[in-house]
Amino acid sequence: MARYVYTREVSGMEGRSVMDGYLESTLEEDRMDMAGDQIMVGFTGNGYLAFWKRCREQELHLAWSRARSVITDTYTGEEKVW
Repeated sequence: MARYVYTREVSGMEGRSVMDGYLESTLEEDRMDMAGDQIMVGFTGNGYLAFWKRCREQELHLAWSRARSVITDTYTGEEKVW
């Protein structure tokens, strides 16, 4: 399972949300957030930053609509919303 998951939801018809974007962090990105056998906690590691850059690239291609974008840390359950 990927460490980070990105989802993007736009408001659809009748006020319902429709997911129009989804990414998972790669194994290489996940490994960047490891120090020995320890996992960095929070959104501070190099793996998170590399993943965030990929998410932003996707956002720029879909920027024509208002959306709720979320990156979830599957290890801690913490979310970053923008």
